[in-house]
Amino acid sequence: MSQAANLLQKARSLAASGKLQEACETYASAARSDPRNITIWTELGAAFNAANRPNEALQALAQAGGLNPGHVPALVEVAHAETKLGRHMNAAAALQRATSLEPTNGKLWRDLAVALYTGNAGTKSLRAIQRAHQLAPDDPDTTLYLGMMMCDFGSMERGLPHLRRAAELKPSVRSYASLANCLCSLSRIEEAHEFIEKAAGINPYFPGVPYTRTKIAEAMGRREDAIRIAEEALRNGSGAADLCSKYADLMRNSPDRAGAIELLREVVRRPRSMPPAMMSHYWLGLGTLLDAERQYKEAFECFKKGNELGAHPFDPRSVRARTDAIMQTFSRQALAALPKGDRDNRLPAFIVGMPRSGTTLLERIINAHPEAAGAGELGLIPTLFRTLPGRLGTQASPPNALRVLTQAAVDDMVREHRQHLSAMAPNASRIVDKLPHNFLHLGYISILFPSATIFHSSRHPLDTCLSCYMTALSHSHGYSFSFAGLVAEYTEYRRLMNHWKDVLGNTITDVQYENVVANIETEARRVISALSLPWNDACLAFHKSSGPVVTASVNQVRRPIYDSSSGRWKNYEPYIGELIEGLRQFL
Repeated sequence: MSQAANLLQKARSLAASGKLQEACETYASAARSDPRNITIWTELGAAFNAANRPNEALQALAQAGGLNPGHVPALVEVAHAETKLGRHMNAAAALQRATSLEPTNGKLWRDLAVALYTGNAGTKSLRAIQRAHQLAPDDPDTTLYLGMMMCDFGSMERGLPHLRRAAELKPSVRSYASLANCLCSLSRIEEAHEFIEKAAGINPYFPGVPYTRTKIAEAMGRREDAIRIAEEALRNGSGAADLCSKYADLMRNSPDRAGAIELLREVVRRPRSMPPAMMSHYWLGLGTLLDAERQYKEAFECFKKGNELGAHPFDPRSVRARTDAIMQTFSRQALAALPKGDRDNRLPAFIVGMPRSGTTLLERIINAHPEAAGAGELGLIPTLFRTLPGRLGTQASPPNALRVLTQAAVDDMVREHRQHLSAMAPNASRIVDKLPHNFLHLGYISILFPSATIFHSSRHPLDTCLSCYMTALSHSHGYSFSFAGLVAEYTEYRRLMNHWKDVLGNTITDVQYENVVANIETEARRVISALSLPWNDACLAFHKSSGPVVTASVNQVRRPIYDSSSGRWKNYEPYIGELIEGLRQFL
């Protein structure tokens, strides 16, 4: 046996026993002894990856690539190293090359899908995981990722069977938690509770489990249980960052608020290795409680720190370009020329507007009506829009695909949408989707549902934007982390809504949050009338409705009316000069 072979055997033994530092050194010696051995270079790269030394892994793997750029094991290790460095699209590029070399390898397709998914590559990841599932339909991890991606891209009903199957194939804390999250999003709260408790029975502090348990308990109206679960996780040190924001919302009106503040102060003082974007949740949660204590100066400092830590790249110019493109695509003339869905279809209704503008309150008023149902924030419309090119067999972008839109495609999408809604509330004659940013898609909605009722929920501009700034919104709301971003988003939202009112006319009903607070019955009657439903007094007791609430506004709608948000911006006037100046044209 050659020296290189002896060293390779020794390195493998060291790696298998977990002695990674020695293994790396021994692999390196083997590579020096036989520099044209691609297996040694590849395994050296793998050892560096295992030792969390991705840059050195890439150097070793470059040597392997020089010997054979199509060596699949080396490409897989390149992907692992790039993933460790947070360069997910680089990882995807390596795996794309690997799948081209081994097109029937289901694991490679699954890894490619995960890299694309983590890199926010949209429907590309869904196509990759669907291919992986075709090749390995009974692989539990592939099935789990397929379900998760379908849910994340708005097809909850299509994702649910795969998540159920994944939990059957491989019962685990992760599969149970993923299934519970999907069920929760579909407002199947009792069943969601069953599966999240199964997950907690395996590991109550697995990432995401405390948050989901808290959210589900809160949605079921079991506030004390929600608080207990959150506090246990936070004290244990296992609370996910987003749990801090949820806990703060639960405690903002509690007599034990001072204790909650001390707990969160302790949490933010703990040394921890956590990305800044995750730490932002802790500061926002603490700010929420200090706001409730009317300690506005310190609260604002927490909100500012939280947003600085959580900030994502955001280009205000891109928002204006987005509005320009939508207005051009959905002009009055363009809409008139396109095929339309059934005008007798009154089932779907939509609430649009900026986040934190009163959409949840409006939905709950409607949901209290015995003939209506609130479906929460659905991703159905954006998903249908994204998948339009594939449905029409074109490589064009979704807006350009409208040029070849057919009546058959419209009818298919309407049918798919109806099936999804009917599965959620089979007896309802009106079902409301309250995804606020559907204001971007009102042109598309008017094509599919020309008779749908559209509510535009609005609130004082400063209260709206400040509430976004103070709330832990998802990173898809990249504008919300700075006043400049909020001004840009709000300005373009108003410009686009003016366009829709001009193009779509009286199909849009404006509902002002402050008017609802001041005169609930008048506004509620107007809303129910717009839906062409008979008045029912239950709409005035929406806070007594048994329906679950899973949005950021859950604690507000559990009370008869929520008026403490009106004029909230005045508490922060000394600190928000940039926001006031930017929104002056709307004040």
